[in-house]
Amino acid sequence: MLEELVPGCADQDVETLLARTADYITLLELHASLLESLQTSPPLLLSLLGSPTPLMV
Repeated sequence: MLEELVPGCADQDVETLLARTADYITLLELHASLLESLQTSPPLLLSLLGSPTPLMV
């Protein structure tokens, strides 16, 4: 079942499958945290990225 849920885990031994599953869970948690921070603090993100420069027309 995990082989179907975790990308790149087809035909892996149990130890590798569990390690990759743990890594994938961590990655999903980071993605969720990033999306939450984008939703709640866009000004902070913009300040970290720097002010956009206006386009010259």
